[in-house]
Amino acid sequence: MMNKFNCPITLAACLVACLVAPVVVRAQGGLGSLIPALKSYRYGQSAAPLDALTALVSEARASAEKRRETARALASVLTSDAAFEAKQFACRQLVFIAGDDEIPALAGLLADKELAHYAMLALARIGSPAAADALVQALPGTNGHTEIEILDTLADLQDRRASAAASERIRTTDAELRDAAASVLAKIADKQAISALRAAYMGASGPARESFGHTLLAAADNLLRRGDSQSARSVFELMDANPVSPILAAAALRGITAVQGEAALPLLLRVLAEEGTRRQDAAATLLRELPGKTVGERLGGSIGGMRGQAQLLALGILGARGDAAAGPAVRAQFRSTDPKIRVAAIRAAGSLGDAAAVPPLLSIAASGESDERAAARDSLVRLRGATADRALLAALDTGTPPVKIQAIQALGLRGAMGIGPKLLKAAGSGDARVSAAALRVLRDQGGVSLLPSIVDIMLAQPADGRDAAIDAVVQIARRNPDSPSGIPLLLNRFEQAKKKTEDRVSLITAIGQVGGKGAIEALRQADADGFPGVQLAALSALSEWPTEEPMGDLLRIARTTQEPGRRGLALRGYLRMVGNNEQRAPSEAFGMFMQVKSVAIRPEEMRIILAGLAKIPSAEALAYAKSLTADPGVRSEAELAVVEIGRATLGAWPEKTRAALAPIARSGVNEDARKRAEALLAVAGKFGDFMVAWEVSPSYQRDGADYIRLFDIAFPPEEPGAAVPWRPMPAGTAPDQPWFLDLLALWGGEQRVAYVQTAVRVDRERDLVLEMGSDDGLKAWWNGGVVLSHNVARAVAPGQEKVKVHAKAGWNILLLKVTQNNQGWGACARITDPDGSPAKGLEFSVPSAIRGTKVE
Repeated sequence: MMNKFNCPITLAACLVACLVAPVVVRAQGGLGSLIPALKSYRYGQSAAPLDALTALVSEARASAEKRRETARALASVLTSDAAFEAKQFACRQLVFIAGDDEIPALAGLLADKELAHYAMLALARIGSPAAADALVQALPGTNGHTEIEILDTLADLQDRRASAAASERIRTTDAELRDAAASVLAKIADKQAISALRAAYMGASGPARESFGHTLLAAADNLLRRGDSQSARSVFELMDANPVSPILAAAALRGITAVQGEAALPLLLRVLAEEGTRRQDAAATLLRELPGKTVGERLGGSIGGMRGQAQLLALGILGARGDAAAGPAVRAQFRSTDPKIRVAAIRAAGSLGDAAAVPPLLSIAASGESDERAAARDSLVRLRGATADRALLAALDTGTPPVKIQAIQALGLRGAMGIGPKLLKAAGSGDARVSAAALRVLRDQGGVSLLPSIVDIMLAQPADGRDAAIDAVVQIARRNPDSPSGIPLLLNRFEQAKKKTEDRVSLITAIGQVGGKGAIEALRQADADGFPGVQLAALSALSEWPTEEPMGDLLRIARTTQEPGRRGLALRGYLRMVGNNEQRAPSEAFGMFMQVKSVAIRPEEMRIILAGLAKIPSAEALAYAKSLTADPGVRSEAELAVVEIGRATLGAWPEKTRAALAPIARSGVNEDARKRAEALLAVAGKFGDFMVAWEVSPSYQRDGADYIRLFDIAFPPEEPGAAVPWRPMPAGTAPDQPWFLDLLALWGGEQRVAYVQTAVRVDRERDLVLEMGSDDGLKAWWNGGVVLSHNVARAVAPGQEKVKVHAKAGWNILLLKVTQNNQGWGACARITDPDGSPAKGLEFSVPSAIRGTKVE
């Protein structure tokens, strides 16, 4: 339908708009003055009378007398010579208050193409037999959208006279009127309407027939909602027997199934065999949802006679339904000659809750084709019920080793209860593969009560086959650190195994990996054991200890032992602990390295020194590594160490670093070191006037604080006199942005903050401009005073911030705080004169290098 302004709207939408129209003006004046004002109203004039009338109508709805009086007055506007806009307004207000008395006035507008729509709004709201009579009487004299709207309104009122009128018009050549008439018939859905629609459907062809098919289906759906399933069924069967399109055929099938329920099963099974049709897909969906106890069994019984896609769909349906009665039919397809069918059947079996499927699934999981094994393992995990668990446990007694392994893995993934004793038995079996599988499950799920038995199993195994048992012991004990069956048990067994070297090695290895109270002292005592194997196991555990507690022991051993193997192991552990501590200043770390320099007697020991030294970003470490490039025995390793250290010191000590890298770039014996030295020197040439001599703090976090809150939290670098382990900030780590100080590459992570600082020597007192960029937030201090504070999330770019600062002659300190939200993290900075030109007469250094120098 169309409104005054040719906008398509529905009667229902208009009714809603009228019913929810807000009343915002209190009525002023009476009907005696407002009705004449309305009759003379034209668009563009003051809307005050309309607002007042709207308020009067709202008040009148509370009183039957006022309602009748107001409705009568508004109806008088409809029979007057008032303009369109006045009559339209009156109709909209009558929607709220009109009764049968106003029907004649409203009906008089039905012949007016412009006002008929608004009159029908009120007539539909009245909804009485008299209103329907008025619509029926007006119908012969209308056409176009008014005719369609009257028919639609009668259908909404369920006036069956619309059936006869629509049945006449359904044969028209006007496609719009024809479709509207069909829609009316679908809403009425009485015998006359259904008969007319059936005749129209059977007599039409092409798009018209498909359109009639959709309305006929809508009529059948209405019949179903009213409980007339037999009439609905006849329509659906007509559509099924005389299909027009795949969509309508599938819809008809759904309708038949909705009517027949489980009785539609034979039809659905036949349709399921229609290869590649939309009906086949519809049948598959309906079979998944169809209620009934016999559906799964009957579908399973039909699988053998199906082929191709139908068989695949049937197996998927059975898997989705989970009908255990179909289990035998599904398992029969494990032997299909079609690999796709086999895999589909194996997957379906996992949903049927059928313990009889366990043996064949275990066999397939152990020895089938790749896709079949994966599907079988998944199904073994998904099988429901304790009977499946019992079948899997039974396989541990009767199956071959490969089958036992699959049963053990399935039991573990199922989280089956009470399987500890069976797994312990399997873990103690003579088959190493079965034992390892059982121990892996025990490792992940075993309780501490099983630990004594697992230790017994470990000690009963050959010395070279205990890794899985040791791993299980360690993981269970770690989950129960305070249990008497944890470390105390292991320590007690270690003491009992005084003359069994292999057992003592296994136990001390486990003790070292578990850690915790009492473990480190046991390792120290074991290191003094008279058996070399026990000593080596204890020393290995000490060298891998997660804290620095055994550093003194490792240093002592490195200095005093005469055995090269022990000395190398102790050196490696000691140097690892030195380099792993981010809170240790590079100068302190270098001093600790030098404590073991004289211990390195053999070239391989010096290589251990160099490998650790490469992690120390200091000028001293760089110089020492450079000195070792003259030693032919370790030159290659020394060159690598110089390059690695130089990567971190290139910004802090550019001249020293270039001098160390240049010989390696020219004639290094280590090709990798030579290429990396060349690349570093190339990057150094791209720094331009950006500051690259920076020291960086550790990264800082606070539980519950994101990057926005972290910006305002003062961490140690902001606190005067706080001890901060500053280290040189690597420069040029992003070749395409050589000026970028990449904190993400250095520290990683999210929701944290780090600080960088540099020293700037100025030849005379003067004003300068700091040009800075950051990812994300940035706070800057110049000689201790905050000069910038911008809490923001952004990507970095040079010159995002420009701040004027006053520099004193001599050294000045710039400190930056950079927050990290996610993704990129870092900053950049350069100094210019106030006019933007590069500042001259500046020197840069890391603050630690000028410590003791007066800073103005």
